[in-house]
Order: sequence, then C-alpha cells, then structure tokens
Amino acid sequence: TWTTWQATTFGCVQCHSHPYDPIEHDEFYKFLAFFNSTEDCDQDNDFPRMKIATDPAKTTEASDLEIKLRVLREQLNSAGHDLAASTEWKSFMPDAFAPSHGSLALSGDGTIRSEGTLPRGNSHKISGPAPAFSAMRLRIFPDSDDPKKWPERGSLVSLFQVNLIDSAGVSAPVAMKEVFADHFGEPNDPSPNGNVGSFPKLDGPRWFVFVPERFIEPAPGMRLEVVLTQNGETAGNQATPVRRFALDVSNGPEWTALVMDPQRLATWQSRDEMAKQYKAIGGTLVPVMSERSARETRVFARGNRLSKENVVTPGVPKLLASARSRDGMTRLDMARWIASPDNPLTARVMVNRLWTELFGIGIVQTSEDFGTSGTPPSHPELLDHLALRFENDFKWSIKSMLREIVISSTYRQTHQATKALVAKDPNNSLLARGPRNRLSAEMVRDQALAVAGLLSAKMQGPPVFPPQPEGVWRTVYNGAKWVESMGEDRYRRGIYTYCKRTSGFPGFLTFDAPSRDLCTARRLVSNTPLQALVTLNDPAYIEAAQGLAKRIAASSTDLPAQLALGVLLATQQTASPAMIEELSSLYADCLADYQAAPVESAKLAENPSAAALVIVASTILNLDSALTR
Repeated sequence: TWTTWQATTFGCVQCHSHPYDPIEHDEFYKFLAFFNSTEDCDQDNDFPRMKIATDPAKTTEASDLEIKLRVLREQLNSAGHDLAASTEWKSFMPDAFAPSHGSLALSGDGTIRSEGTLPRGNSHKISGPAPAFSAMRLRIFPDSDDPKKWPERGSLVSLFQVNLIDSAGVSAPVAMKEVFADHFGEPNDPSPNGNVGSFPKLDGPRWFVFVPERFIEPAPGMRLEVVLTQNGETAGNQATPVRRFALDVSNGPEWTALVMDPQRLATWQSRDEMAKQYKAIGGTLVPVMSERSARETRVFARGNRLSKENVVTPGVPKLLASARSRDGMTRLDMARWIASPDNPLTARVMVNRLWTELFGIGIVQTSEDFGTSGTPPSHPELLDHLALRFENDFKWSIKSMLREIVISSTYRQTHQATKALVAKDPNNSLLARGPRNRLSAEMVRDQALAVAGLLSAKMQGPPVFPPQPEGVWRTVYNGAKWVESMGEDRYRRGIYTYCKRTSGFPGFLTFDAPSRDLCTARRLVSNTPLQALVTLNDPAYIEAAQGLAKRIAASSTDLPAQLALGVLLATQQTASPAMIEELSSLYADCLADYQAAPVESAKLAENPSAAALVIVASTILNLDSALTR
C-alpha cells in the first residue's frame, strides 16, 4: 500500500524507526492493524470464497443469497451471544478421563489440560456425575495465558458428543438443537455436532454454547460423558488438537425457551430454504477479500514476530496526520484518507507513475521513493500542477491525465537529439526532446506477435504456456512440466503467461520483468546481448518472424514492397531506400545460403525463398526502432 500509493519505503519501519523519514517503529504496526482483520487462513481451500454463477443472469442472486445467509446467521447467533454473558455458569468437574492419546489432567478451577502427542483424529473423553442442564458451554484456551504469545496453533473440535449413561452402563446421546459462538469468521461453520474451536490459528480464548432440544434432567446415579474428537489438520499437515479446555453448564430455562421459540424456528427454516436455493445455483467458488472483527495487533520488537510488545490500534503516521487521522479509524477511513486532499502524496505519486510510463523517467526518478532517500523532483512545480489537475480537474481519471500529457508539446517533441544534448542530458531529465523508451518485457513479445498477425485477442481465462527454450523450466518439488499451449492460447498476451516465482518465464526475465517476489514500483531497463539472443533465437520470436514473413509475402510479389510493408508494420515508420537496399542484400545472401543447404532451409519454411524471408522478417523485428517507442 505504501509503495503503490505513497511511494514511501515503509517496510524498514517494521524493524526500527525510519532512518531517513520521521516515521516511528510503532506506526508501522498501527498501519498494519488496518489489514489485520481479513478472513484469510492460508489454507489450500482459499477461504473465504464467493460463488460466481455459471449463468451470468444468476450472479446477482448468488451474491445476494450469500450476504443474506451470512447476515441471518449473525443475527441468530447474537441472541445467544448476549444471553451467554448474563448466564450463571457452573463448572462441570469430571472424575474419569479416557483420552485416545496422551493424558488429561483436571485443575481446581475446572480447566482440563491435555499432555503428550496429540495426532490428527485423537479424542478427549471425560465423564462425571450428570448435572441437570439446559445449556453446555465449551471454553477453549491457548496454552499460554500471556497474550504476547498469541496466536497459537489452532484447536478444532470436529465432533462434539454428549451422552447420558445409566447405572446399567447404557449410553444415550443428547441431541443438541443449536450452538452459539463468541464470533464467526473461520473456514469451519460451527454446528450442533461440532466444527467448533479456532482454525488454523487460536488467537485467544474461545467459547461455544451447545443447547439441547429440551431441558436435560438426568435420573439419580446417571453419568454425563463428553467426547471431543479432533480431526483438524492445517495445510502443513499439523494436527489442531485441543490443549486446554473447560466445560460449564447452566440450568436456566431461558436457553430452552430461546432455541424452541416458534419465531426463531421459522427464521431457521427460512434460512435453510435460502441455503437450498444457493446450493442449487451452479457456479465456481473464487477467493475474495472479506473483513472480520479485527485481531489484536502488537508491535514486534525489532521486527521479530516471536517477541511481541505493546498493543496498538489502527492509525496513520503522524508525518501525514491530518483531521482525518484519529483513534478508532477503520479500513474504509484509511482508504478515504489516502485519496483525500489532506494527503499530499497520492496524486503526486500517481501522476509521476503515469509520467514515467510515457517518458521512461519520472519527474521524481525514484518512483518507489518520494522520501529523503529518493531523488528530488526535476520539475517540482510541474509535479504539483499535474497533481492538482489530476485530483481536482480530472477527478482522478487516469485516461484524462494521460490525454493531458500526450497532447502536450513536451511529449510531442521529436526523440532525435544532437550529440551535445545527449552528453549534457543523457536521461532527458530536462525534457528537451521527446521520449524514446524500450518496450517492457511483455510488450516486446506482444509487439512481435501483433506485427506477425498472430496475437490473440482472447480475454480472461486460466494461464497459458507459450513456447520457451527446451529444458529451462525445472521444478524440484514435483514432476510438473511446461506443456506448450496449442492453437490460439499459444499466442495470447504476455499477461496470461503462467508465472512461477522460482522459475520465471525466461523471455520476460531477460527483459527485466520482475520475479514477483516483492512489490516492484519501477523496472530498471537494461540493454544486454542476452536480449538480442532471445529475440533472434527464442521459439516464440522465430514463430513471430515466420508469421510476419507470410504476412508480407501475401501482400505483394515485389520484394522491395514486401520489405517496406514489414518495416512499416514493425516500426510505424517508412523505410528509407538505404534500408530497403540493405534488407534486399540480406535476403539475397540468405537465399543463396539456403539454396545450398535445403535441410536447414526446411527448418524455417517450405522452400529456400520463404526461409530467407523469415530471416529478413526476424531482422526487422530486431530493429532498434521496432523495440522502442
């Protein structure tokens, strides 16, 4: 967020106060608190997810049902949540323990601790004299009572069973009507049969209240047995057992009255009907950003996540504080502050980024750093002027801002320059000539395919696997292979190319595309022999050259006319007579070589003449004017 919107090196504040700008260590975590409230669990199921209907006409219906189901569930839970706070609870003190693994020990306050190895699927079975009750509360605690050591590995009860055992040893299950939770927002939706706890992380103490259909009044001598089965497992194959817990009971009649209230039962029936309607809508579940109640955010001492200090609340640094900065700010408040007139950076950062895209160098050269460690603006008044136009006149319209720049006399200057001017201002910081920039990595390939008439206009969909040199793509984790896409997918835009951070697409990396390990605000452009080797030899560019050769061959039977069209397509410039003569000479030399070596000719085209034209087309695609704008 700070790199994108504020162009400020905020990451270093994670470990210490900023060495150059007046941003304090605690302020990193104050800002982090805005984002410490998302329902993400880092599991393979990509929770939370939203259904995108297969039938576009049902997309709105599916979204509305999702929202209504969530809101209704929260409303149904709120009544029990309030009642749990006012209920008088009595600890259930078991006198017999039969865990499937490890051991269980009872403390004087009713807390039960499990010890030993607790694998996935283990169960805690406890029993004792059966009390009369209308509700049973399960409390789950972290191992440590010190909040600085939270969160811990999760604790999930997959199956919660309660049985009454008579004097003859006959067991009868106690059916639970409802379960109430302290809060929701995890992959497992609590049910009367289980799925309660905290998964995959335990952020602090949790509680859940199970309410049977009727008041439970056991006969004298009966025992109450509770079984907590724990089948949870995180993506890292770690079990999520319950390590500390307690059981309490209440005999208040209000619990039974609540869950059996006719109006409440009708609401549940309505919700069940909505759930059926939602399930009947076919579609795909896709990951989404969803907000939950904020987690506790603490300062990491020198950035060490294992050494936590004081609790902080959401806030923005005092450096940029304004009337909008206050205690209790929400994530929406923060977003509004970023795009407000009170924030001096956002508009300047954005117009500087647009300027960089068009001119190759920003008014502030370090687009990622507007702080004191970055470069000062070459034209501060121009930056201020553009920022005010962007924010006030154009109402944050990027299209309007781009139009403003490209129709300016500054942008429309010729890119040609004298040797004296290049020596005086090699980076064109003084804007004495028009821009001349190499295309970005993805554009270099897209440009070649477009000129060849091969570029696909297909939009959206899964990643594709265009041609790349054999043997480049390797994985040490599995047997995955780079299987080249066929047909139209082979020629889709670079943005759809499959990206793997540990083995990036070589045709892009060679042209300075980022590996995507970190947020990259500015690409550093280079000019190396490796880049020429890619555009001259990479299979994708060979195919582009073949496509261009066929395109110009079909346009005319006259070689000079073919060459002139090829240059125009690739550079948008008219070829000079000297260039046509040079390319014609190259064609003649290649034709002679391929006529003498028909086997080599066959690797490129159906005959020596077509193969020679492929080489000429490749040369055109490699012209400096074809790779720059």
